Amino acid sequence: MGFVFSGMTGGFLVSPFLAGIVYAKAGYFPVFILVFAALAFDLFLRIIIIEGKTMARSIADGEQRERYKARPEESSPRLRKSSLTGNKHNEHDSAEDSDSEHRLSGSLTMIGTDVDEPPKAKIPGTSGSQFSPAFWFRNAFPRMATLLSSRRLSAAVYGCFTYGTVICSFDAILPLFVNRTFGWDSQGIGLIFLALTVPALAGAAFGAVSDRYGPKRVSLSGFAIASVSLALLAFVRDNSNVAKAGLTVLLFTLGTGMNLILTPLAADMLYKANIIEEQNPDVFGDAGTYALVYSFICAAFGLATSVGPAWSGFMYEDISWTAAMVTLVTFCLLGGVGVFFYTGGAEAGRRVRLDEQV
Repeated sequence: MGFVFSGMTGGFLVSPFLAGIVYAKAGYFPVFILVFAALAFDLFLRIIIIEGKTMARSIADGEQRERYKARPEESSPRLRKSSLTGNKHNEHDSAEDSDSEHRLSGSLTMIGTDVDEPPKAKIPGTSGSQFSPAFWFRNAFPRMATLLSSRRLSAAVYGCFTYGTVICSFDAILPLFVNRTFGWDSQGIGLIFLALTVPALAGAAFGAVSDRYGPKRVSLSGFAIASVSLALLAFVRDNSNVAKAGLTVLLFTLGTGMNLILTPLAADMLYKANIIEEQNPDVFGDAGTYALVYSFICAAFGLATSVGPAWSGFMYEDISWTAAMVTLVTFCLLGGVGVFFYTGGAEAGRRVRLDEQV
């Protein structure tokens, strides 16, 4: 998980750095050439990737061919034809028998439905009304409703939203701030984002720390570091060398805190989703929960890309840089409250390590 979100975080933060340098050196249109090149490389990787199901089928076919080669007595066409014919007859007979049993059991079930079926359990949160929003949502999206009913998973989703809000806020207001305060051009603006980007390279290390000490401690540490960094950034207001150095250091500590938040919470979401899936096999079936959990993370990021720049831009333009930092501190503190009460401890990390060993 740390490797995955290192790439995502790096993409959020390295794009202003690269775009700023290219724009300063080559102009406007080469920036889009860089974007199209990145998209083309991503498409190329997706084309050449081998999915797990395809690989499993290839391995199974290879093992089957090896078994046939090791048994030459079954390699004659006559024997293969007779065995295939017998298998087809057996499959046809077994299919007819199972179909008959299925029809018979279905008829018996329909006959005894009114007498033997127990009363259906009341769905929590519906208040007995079949027209309430909670009842409709739980029936229309049972898998999503089952996962979001967990406070622990919902707290992790909100933590990811907090992370995205802070990061996207700096994408919007940091270039304006350094340009107006220090007079930096696009190249200087791109270079200052390196302070936020570099900690993302340690995402795998942050994930290992989370596996060892649990997502709660690590993510709370990230919220604390980020809150202190944001509070101190509110005092960076004048054009001096001390302010420039302080801005660079505080952005680095902020990036460290943000990366301590994201990776543990994402891992905790998957851990809790696995528990919910084991407790509700009739709801999830063979589909699993990984794609749905990842969609929650993407939805949190999508909402953050709208809320963060809009709110922080409004606070910075209409009030001040200090006011924008104060609101971001409030966001971090609120995200930390949910993590403090609901996020799992060290047992989540121990469970992950045991699953990996198995």
